[in-house]
Amino acid sequence: MQKRNLLVFAAAFLSSCSCNFTKKQKEEVPTKKIIEIAEFKELKDHDKAIVKFYTDWCGACKMATKPFAEMQSLYPEVKFFAVNMEKKGDLKEKIEIQGFPTFITFENGEERDAILGFNQEKIHQALKNLIQKKEERIAQAEPQILKIKNKQEFEQAIKDNKKVIIKFYGDWCGYCKMIAEDFDELSKEYGDKVKFIEVEVTDNQDLAKEHDIRGVPAFESIENGTKKDSFSGANKDKLQAAVKKLAA
Repeated sequence: MQKRNLLVFAAAFLSSCSCNFTKKQKEEVPTKKIIEIAEFKELKDHDKAIVKFYTDWCGACKMATKPFAEMQSLYPEVKFFAVNMEKKGDLKEKIEIQGFPTFITFENGEERDAILGFNQEKIHQALKNLIQKKEERIAQAEPQILKIKNKQEFEQAIKDNKKVIIKFYGDWCGYCKMIAEDFDELSKEYGDKVKFIEVEVTDNQDLAKEHDIRGVPAFESIENGTKKDSFSGANKDKLQAAVKKLAA
């Protein structure tokens, strides 16, 4: 009887030890620390990345530290970084931040989605968008084109957007219709970097005259209100090169 009691006690002891050991193991699994960066060159070489922009004095930033770090295990194909906006580095000069914390996803150094505040649902969606294949993303996107109705609307669009590509066209123009699909596709791909606008020359003769449009289709790229480039004709390669240059 005594021997049996000892066996029961031993089994209970081993069971207790096993449970406690497992629990301790779980507690000791560390969360991967977020890498701190300050220079743009540290970011641009990565295919997919998300960056947390923060300051030491921001309470909401501190609250987001642990849950943001824990997200890394869900998205192993994405690099997670943090930038302290109070420290030296060119990233804080290149990226415009409205408040803290701000989370921005990047693809090959180009900004994709920005989220102000630690909104986990929006951050998860931004990360899912980031890992989605680029071709699928473009195919599913809608053309991002503003159709100008008058001069006032045109001037406001130039004022509100740092980078603008303008297509002057005519509804009656066959060549304009030929290049229309290419313009649409480029707006899907670069619409987050460049504002695409269309001006129908028959309805906006004042704008066509002001911009010395002598034939359509014609294109102009504008940066910070200043004309950077212009060309005419339904030339897909020229249009693509102009948009890429403006978006860079």
